Amino acid sequence: MILQAADLPLLTENLTMLHLLSLRPSMLLAALLAAPFAVPLSAQMHWVDAAPSQSPAPRYGHAASSHYLMFGGRDDVQAFDDTWSYGTDGVNGATWIPVPTPVHPSARYDHEVAALVGGMMLFGGKDLAGNLLSDTWIISGGWVGGPPHVWLGGWQQQQSTASPTARTGHAMCYDWMTNSECVLFGGRTGTGLSNETWRFANGQWQQLSLAVAPTAREGHVLVADLDGWLLFGGEDANGVSSETWRFDGVSWAKLADMPFAAVDATAVYVSFERQRFSVVGGRDASGQVRTDAYERDRDGTWFNQGAFGAATARRDTVLLQHLHFVVNSPQQFRATSVVFGGRDVAGNVLGDTVRLEPTNVGFSQQISTGCGPGAWGNGGPDMFMQALLLGATRTLSVYTQTANTPVFVGAEFGAVASALPCQISINPAVILFGMATPLGMPAGNGNAAFPIHAPFDPVLRGAELSFQALAFDVAAVNGRSLSGVLVVRLGD
Repeated sequence: MILQAADLPLLTENLTMLHLLSLRPSMLLAALLAAPFAVPLSAQMHWVDAAPSQSPAPRYGHAASSHYLMFGGRDDVQAFDDTWSYGTDGVNGATWIPVPTPVHPSARYDHEVAALVGGMMLFGGKDLAGNLLSDTWIISGGWVGGPPHVWLGGWQQQQSTASPTARTGHAMCYDWMTNSECVLFGGRTGTGLSNETWRFANGQWQQLSLAVAPTAREGHVLVADLDGWLLFGGEDANGVSSETWRFDGVSWAKLADMPFAAVDATAVYVSFERQRFSVVGGRDASGQVRTDAYERDRDGTWFNQGAFGAATARRDTVLLQHLHFVVNSPQQFRATSVVFGGRDVAGNVLGDTVRLEPTNVGFSQQISTGCGPGAWGNGGPDMFMQALLLGATRTLSVYTQTANTPVFVGAEFGAVASALPCQISINPAVILFGMATPLGMPAGNGNAAFPIHAPFDPVLRGAELSFQALAFDVAAVNGRSLSGVLVVRLGD
């Protein structure tokens, strides 16, 4: 059905007859799922060569924060004391950039770092002679200006009354919510494997006395979520582990095992909003280098993200999160996992950078202009939404010329075949209602916000949604205006 602008009053008279008007915006997709539709099924992820314009020397045993900083490591000849940043340099796109730090930790490998806002913390490791280390460092600052960019900040050694003993193979991570405390667990000390739990807060280390804890181990990974810290895998006295544990800041609790056993793997928070972790690489109980990557949802469900392939299977590597945000037509936004270096199945030292790319890239694109007039676009209310990711919630914003304006949004599965100005071009399966609250901008403009949640359901991969808004705007002709159509594709 296509209605002309002159027919809009007829539509509005019947809006109250639609029971879906009572739905909360967050329930939009749940309602749509009840309607029949067809979406393409395809593989979720694939690995590609990131091809940075410059890279650190090949290495293994290095450490990197989930954000963008990396330090140290070794090859077959030497240990490194260099710091690198992975990000966009303004000229070459995503690449590795050396961080100038005249004062820095000594060369080392098999150390551990924890991400901080604007930096990272480092503890332990060992030098090329095999001596265990017990020093704590924090790097702060960031890039400004450029290109060329200038790094403001640097490394500073931390002095604490108490401290963990020298060790390697431990894991540590800052809390996700406040970044105010770091938890360290386990590792190999000079006397063997450890199951100690330490907290670093306010510049001081404190050992925690806990009745229950994971077994002593090394080579595990530790990540933080909204509920505390999650521990995956590692190797204890019984061999390579598939255990998962949670520490809530007070006590440890064992959770359901992973679908695989792994030691010397690496993990990163793939998406904060989706509450998903990626665990990559390492070796299994038979000593074989793992060739696959897994992601874990907050509810404990694991998803196999596919194989690295024989050329890129690795251990003793690092995994970073790289945010990719491109404003164009269509608009794209995603967080990708980036892996650098390590050792392959034959023990060769690697120096490549590979990126986990979604096969289905989410996008958001407005395909018509609407009619108005209004304060944005060509007249009608403007619509904006970042690309919708499976398992994530995005806000659909409808901008109006006047604040306190009633706004109706229609949505349906599938891209609209035609979207002509001043026409309702979709057959809405769901209609949402909201009020455009004042934006605090000149001329009293308004915005109606609708949170849209996409369940993490493989059947939805690649599905497209069409949105269109109708605003009863006193500043518009005849007191109403119509937006263009916004097409959103669900991506990974």
